[in-house]
Amino acid sequence: MPDPLRIRLMTVKDVEFGLALCVLAGWNQTERDWLNLWICARDGCFVAEWEGKPVGTVTTTRYGTDLAWIGMMLVHPAQRRKGIGRALMNHALMHLRSRAVRCIKLDATPEGKPLYALLGFDEEWTLTRWTHALLGGLKSPPNCKVRERRAEDWGALQNLDSRAFGADRLPLIRQMQGVNRLSCVGISPKGRINSFGFMRTGRLAVYIGPIIGESLPAAAPAIKVLLASVRGRPVFWDIPDAQTGAIELAKRLGFEPARQLTRMFLGENHCPGDPRMIFGLAAPEVG
Repeated sequence: MPDPLRIRLMTVKDVEFGLALCVLAGWNQTERDWLNLWICARDGCFVAEWEGKPVGTVTTTRYGTDLAWIGMMLVHPAQRRKGIGRALMNHALMHLRSRAVRCIKLDATPEGKPLYALLGFDEEWTLTRWTHALLGGLKSPPNCKVRERRAEDWGALQNLDSRAFGADRLPLIRQMQGVNRLSCVGISPKGRINSFGFMRTGRLAVYIGPIIGESLPAAAPAIKVLLASVRGRPVFWDIPDAQTGAIELAKRLGFEPARQLTRMFLGENHCPGDPRMIFGLAAPEVG
């Protein structure tokens, strides 16, 4: 009998299916988020079909050959426990290895973590999604050195982000700019950019991130400016658990923990970055 499972490249027509899986899983991504992933990695996004019908997805985003990210690992609830998730992961890993990627990372949900461990992934650090049910009324800090991002700022943002993340992901961040409601930079007393933050509208909540800074005092004003722009919507904020100062700030602002994820890696982790500079993720599907 022919194998009922087939894995193929994702096309733009599959974006609607990917979004439907997100809705079923209760995830926050929008159709535009899916489209951005596909635009940035058209040869690395895949769909699983079972007896000719789409049943699952996985995306891969490469940051050169030193680092790649796996995201959007989703299987339709009615088609689970058939080995589809494992097949999607193996296909994604084979694809990335064929591109000579040295290290592969992902942010694992508690449900996915056992599978990734079986495939050889090791834990790097943990993070928590912090949520606020209905943020509004927060005022921007007075006299804070924060302004909206300008076109000429990309070089400084690239430098900060590469130090924090461990690889150059500027093309992806620029692509994400199309869905961001607001992006801002923090300015040091000497007039140098020392932090930046982005905000975008998700399907369920406003999402703040990435937020990168040389320190919490540098990043905090940008965080508050981003949050001050929210009016009457829930907010999601993914913070590394080691960022105790940012977590205390989130608690003071009324955020509560919702779920924990685990950053995992496979291969030679030569691009650990500097988590001390990460005050908010770009998104679990891209790091």
